[in-house]
This record gives sequence, structure tokens and C-alpha cells, in this order.
Amino acid sequence: RSRSGAEDWKGERMKSAKDTLRKERGDGFDSLTEAAGGESKMSKALDSVKVGSGGGEGGDESPSDAKRSAHELDFDSLTFREGSHTMTNKKCELPDQSWRAMKPGYEEVHVPAVRSVAPPDEKLVPIADLPEWTHDAFKGMTMLNRVQSKMADVALRSSENVLLCAPTGAGKTNVAMLSILNILAQYRKERADDMMNEDESGKASKHEGTLDLSAFKIIYVAPMKALVQEVVKNFSKRLGPYGIQVRELSGDS
Repeated sequence: RSRSGAEDWKGERMKSAKDTLRKERGDGFDSLTEAAGGESKMSKALDSVKVGSGGGEGGDESPSDAKRSAHELDFDSLTFREGSHTMTNKKCELPDQSWRAMKPGYEEVHVPAVRSVAPPDEKLVPIADLPEWTHDAFKGMTMLNRVQSKMADVALRSSENVLLCAPTGAGKTNVAMLSILNILAQYRKERADDMMNEDESGKASKHEGTLDLSAFKIIYVAPMKALVQEVVKNFSKRLGPYGIQVRELSGDS
């Protein structure tokens, strides 16, 4: 029983005891409680009164039973704000081209992903519009996607801090590649473009000698070891033509 419940129970006992003493003593009850020995008579009166589970007199509940009685609950405070049903729609319609697959013990519902429509004035950035020396990092690609196109100028041509939040598969790794190329651009030698157009015989790559590779290091942080290994494989292939060595550093290294 909670503290407030115990106080209510004690108040009921006191009220019942006072009523009993009023019946026995009449108008002299008030003076009885003030006189000497009034507390002992009050205690006897309390012992003679039993409060039932309903709160009235004449019950058979003992003090030990009263302690084990249930708590009073406020059901109004336990109800849902939306009522007894959190979903009031009588019918649920799935988008077009949705389909169901019945499996043993469960049902799969496949809903096609919503395709966003690009605004008419939005333009995607072609790889050809990027500096020529960056094209080797995007082999096999002809165009940046919507996320990458919006981030291209900031990531590649500025030194601003960037916080990019996008779903898995939105192209965040390529935005990171643009940022890496931004660092490479800061350490390209003055005659880098001329050196690229020179005879490539004897060179491992046309970019050989165009970067001051000993002047910088780039750290790419990933949350899982498996993802780190994937990034190392990806970046090693794409940054290899520039002479960049990509290494994994983890707790097992």
C-alpha cells in the first residue's frame, strides 16, 4: 500500500473509532479525548473497529490483510491519448506495385521505394566538368548523383567543414573522395599539368611526380572493421594512379 493509501486507511480507522465513542459517551466524547487516559480508551476503540476492503465497518479484514490489499490505480492516467486504438483506419491501402509473399509463420509485404523527382532547375555535375586530373578517381562514372552534385563545389573547391547526412547508398563515399582530391590539389606541384602531358614511358602513371606525397596524410574513419576493409580496397584502386598508398589501421593492426 502506498503512503497516501496508508494515511487514508488510518483516517478511516480514526473516524470509525470516534463514531463508536460518540455512541457510547454521547456529548462527553470531546472531553474524553482531552482527559487523562483518553489515549488508551481511544486505542481500545480503534482495536474494536475493523475496516473492510470496501472501507466500511464490520469487515473481517485484519491489519495484515489490509497491508496485502491491492493498490488504488488511476486508470485515467494509464489510458492512451489516442484512445483504445492507435490506428483508427478501417482499411489500409498499399501503394501501387506492392506485393505480398506468404511465408511459414509470417507474411512479407514488399512496398516499392518512393523515387524523388528532381526539380527542373537542378543540374547534375558531369565528371567531364571536374578538373581533368581528377578523372582517374571516377573511372566508370559519367555523372555525379544529386547528393554528390550538391556537395561537389564545397567538397572539392573549398576548405569548409562538411556534415553530410544521407541514407546508405546515397553516395557519401564519393563525396569523401572529392574531399580527398581537394587535399591532393593543395599539394600538386606547379608544373603538374605539364608533367601529365609529357611522355609516359617509364612512368607507372601519368600522375607520377605531380604530387608531394610526403607532405600530407589523410585519415578516413569508419565505424566497423568490415567497412574499413571495403574502403581500403576501394580507395587503393581509385587513388593508386596518384601514387597514394592506402593502409588499414584498426585494433588488430
